[in-house]
Amino acid sequence: ALLSADFGVRAQDPRPTGGDTDPLTALVEVLVQTDDPQFQLDILKGMIDGLRARRNVPMPKGWEAAEAKLGESDHAEVRAQTQILSVVFGSVRASEALRQALKDPSADPASRRLALETLLGARDAALPGILQGLLNDSNLRAAALRSLAGYDEVGTPGAILSVYSSLSAAEKR
Repeated sequence: ALLSADFGVRAQDPRPTGGDTDPLTALVEVLVQTDDPQFQLDILKGMIDGLRARRNVPMPKGWEAAEAKLGESDHAEVRAQTQILSVVFGSVRASEALRQALKDPSADPASRRLALETLLGARDAALPGILQGLLNDSNLRAAALRSLAGYDEVGTPGAILSVYSSLSAAEKR
């Protein structure tokens, strides 16, 4: 599928897909029909790029089936990109899974950073409390401090002051 400059999508096949003209629905249908992980990944990344600055995007028809299929992929990046799109589409389950990954200090640091970026992009309402907890996590403390600046949370100043003496010079800036 080709992404147009205005984030619209034109399907390669000009035939209507089940009478639905929503381009996201057409892409979801392709994701469900294909088993090629590289093709799936290309579509997922294109969808994420096209929706990057948008919030509260309605879940396209058929996404639940695509999410279930792609969430079981043997390809880790397909699973990760599916989870990102699920959050963009308002999936409570995907948001909760990312929150749990973010809070887990034993999880892969890159996965935790991706979870943070995804939840920040979605302006997740539960994120400020998690960020305050991450102030005690040396791996994500700097990112948590930067991220907290985007939220007006009553507990943030006290949380930062409680760890201030342990912050590095760069983190104090």
